[in-house]
Amino acid sequence: MSMTGCNLPEKTGKKDDLEKRFLETTEDYCDAVKETDADKLIDLSADDLEDKKEDLENILDFDGDAYSEDMGALLSAIADTIEYEIDEDSLEVDEKEGKIDVTFTVFDHENNEFDDEVDTLEEALDAVEDGDTCEIKLTLKLEDTDDGWKVKDTEDITSDVYSFLIIGAVDPDYTFGVATVEINEDDVIIAADDFCYAIETLDVNGIITTSTEFERITEADLGQSLCLTPGATYSTDMCQMLSVFADAISYEMDEDSLTVDEDTGTAQINVTFYGLQYYGDGSTSEEDFDTFEDMLDYLAAGEVVEYDLVLELELTDDGWMVSNPEDVIEDVYGFFIVGSFMPDYEFGAASAVDPDTPTISGSEVICSGLIWVSCEDIDQTARTATAYADIGFGVHIPYSQPDGVIVDFTGYYTTIELNGELIDTVKDTVWIDVEPEDGSSIATGEYVLTFYTPDGTAYECVTVTVQ
Repeated sequence: MSMTGCNLPEKTGKKDDLEKRFLETTEDYCDAVKETDADKLIDLSADDLEDKKEDLENILDFDGDAYSEDMGALLSAIADTIEYEIDEDSLEVDEKEGKIDVTFTVFDHENNEFDDEVDTLEEALDAVEDGDTCEIKLTLKLEDTDDGWKVKDTEDITSDVYSFLIIGAVDPDYTFGVATVEINEDDVIIAADDFCYAIETLDVNGIITTSTEFERITEADLGQSLCLTPGATYSTDMCQMLSVFADAISYEMDEDSLTVDEDTGTAQINVTFYGLQYYGDGSTSEEDFDTFEDMLDYLAAGEVVEYDLVLELELTDDGWMVSNPEDVIEDVYGFFIVGSFMPDYEFGAASAVDPDTPTISGSEVICSGLIWVSCEDIDQTARTATAYADIGFGVHIPYSQPDGVIVDFTGYYTTIELNGELIDTVKDTVWIDVEPEDGSSIATGEYVLTFYTPDGTAYECVTVTVQ
C-alpha cells in the first residue's frame, strides 16, 4: 500500500495510533522536502542542524542572494517537479524508532542535459517542464523524542533529493541570453536616430519613449528643465538665451560603427552631437552689449563644441531602446545649468561695474563660467531642483595683469561657510569651486565666501544661496 499527500488511513488502538503519528510525521517531512522548506526540515529532524540552518536556508532560497535571477528561476522550476510516494507496507515501527520506504521523483538533471538549443531562460524552463524525471528510493528512519517523531540523517536525504542544486553551486550567477531573434540592423539605427532627433528637438516625450528607465534624472525634472515656455520654468529672457543653445544642437550618427550582440540583445553606435560653448573665461559680460539681441547674436556666433558619445541600446518587448540616455542628456544639455542658476534672469538687471573698483577686489563674479554677474558684493541664488542634482557653483574673482607678468596668488585664501559654519578654507587661488561631497547633491543653505590677502585682510565677500 502506498500513499501520497494527506491520504492517511484511519487507525485505532495503541499500535495503530503509534503508526498514525509516525506516518503523519513522515508525510510532514516529505512535504517539507517537496516544498524546500528549510525551517520545517530542521524542525522535523532528529539531528542537531542549527549550525547548518543558515547554509540550508540560503541554498533553498531561490529568490535570495545566493543565485542570479535566472539561476534561481531554473532551480525553483526543478524543485517544483519534486513528488513523493510513501510505501506504507514497508513500515516498521515500535515505541522508540521506526523506518519506512519513500520514493521521491524529480527532474533528472543528469540525463536531461541542456543542449545547444537551450539559449534562454524560457527555453530552459520548458525543458524542465517537458523533461524526464528520475526516482530516488530512500528509507526514512525516525526516532521518538520528547518533541514527537523526528527523522534521522536529513543531510543525507537532502543531498540525494536536492542533488540538482549542484547546477547552482557550479555557476550561481549564470544568466541566460535573451531569445535569439533575427535582428535587423536597420531597426537599431532607426531607434538610435529617433532618440537623437528627440534630443535635438527637446522632445521630452520622445526621449522618454525611446529610452529605458532613468536612474539619475526623473522624467518630471527633465520635462521641467527643458520647458522653454516663458514663465513656466524660466523667465522670458532666460528662455531666449537657452533657445540659442538649443537651436544649435545637431548630430551625426556613424552607421558604420554599429555593433550588435545577438546573444544579449544589445547594440552600440557612435554619435557626435554638436552644440555651442556655453561657458567662457569671464572676459565678456552683458555690459559689453547695447541690447539683449546683441548678446544673443554674440552667443549664437560662439564656438561650436563636439560631444563624441556611444549610444547603448537594448532590445526590449517594445523594440530597441537607448539604455544610457542620461549620458547624452548630461553632455548635450549641459547648457541648461545656466537656467538652473538664474531662472529669473533679466537682461540689464545686474548692477553696473564701478570703474574705480580695484581689479583684484572683485569687480566681477562668475558662476561656474556660465553667466556673468557684475558687482562688488553680490547676493545670488543657485537652484539645483530644476536641472541636475550634482551641480555645484563656482565664484571667480578676476584680475588684470600687465602683459608678460604672472600674478602669484600664493598666500591668498578663501573661507567657505555654510549656514554660519566654516566648512572649508581654500588657499593660493581666487577661483573657488563648490562641489557636492557625495557626488550626488550639493547641500542647500547660505554659503558665504570671504576672500583674504596673504596678510589676512578681507577684500571680498560673496553670498550664494542654494535652494
